[in-house]
Amino acid sequence: MRVIIENYLEERALAVTSDDRNTVVSRYLIYLFSTLILSGCAGKQIFEMEITTETVDYPETGVVATKGLGESLVAMGTRMTSPALEVVEAIQFGKKEGEASVLTCAMTVLPGSWFKQGIHKSGSSQADCFGPVSSRNTLADGTTSHWLCNGTKLLTGDICRDNNGKYFLTTKATLTIGATKSYLQQDFDYIRLVRKVVESEPNFMQELIYDGRVGSSLKFVYREFSDDIYRPAFIQYIQYDYSDSSIIEIKDLQFEVIDATSDELTYKLIRNF
Repeated sequence: MRVIIENYLEERALAVTSDDRNTVVSRYLIYLFSTLILSGCAGKQIFEMEITTETVDYPETGVVATKGLGESLVAMGTRMTSPALEVVEAIQFGKKEGEASVLTCAMTVLPGSWFKQGIHKSGSSQADCFGPVSSRNTLADGTTSHWLCNGTKLLTGDICRDNNGKYFLTTKATLTIGATKSYLQQDFDYIRLVRKVVESEPNFMQELIYDGRVGSSLKFVYREFSDDIYRPAFIQYIQYDYSDSSIIEIKDLQFEVIDATSDELTYKLIRNF
């Protein structure tokens, strides 16, 4: 291992003295050895998928309701969801903002979302883990302009959230050595817990949204969702002349309009989708 590190320094033509070279190699070996020792103490994971079946059917038939512009008037369907974690922008584990990299790097995870994989147990504490997640070694700001923190892709792991709400990245060191843990110390606004539709399960949702009034015309948005609760599989913009009739029918849906303004609609459901 010492020879490999020394050869790497030479290939990069780094201007270091003999003493500096020995210091770098020694510190790196100590860091690597410490990491492997800590890895052997890491906890195990219990893999499980928590699926919740949600039946959506609102509003109640025959009850007068009022909704504002852009709000859902009527919805019906079934969807199966599971806890998930979402990263909206690249985040760096293992380094504080602006922290230098001497012998250790940050681990950067790019945006994405992942289902809950299981529970990471270590002694009396445990954490919910999401993945599998890929990461790469970088500087604290996510850049790769360093001979050691050069963007090399690391082994797949999970992002976990412990009982105190702290996030850490755990990556498998080898098949026999446990897992290393690197805590999130910055970019807290870019990570959040969500619920995600399980695409392998049957999911179908229908929804009608109020889109305002222009003159005697009422505007609606009809949407259908299948495997993604955020991206509709089908969308249609509908316009009805309120002066013709107060009863509106869309597919099997039927409701009575009681009052309508450009901002709100008061209505009563007669029959859902």
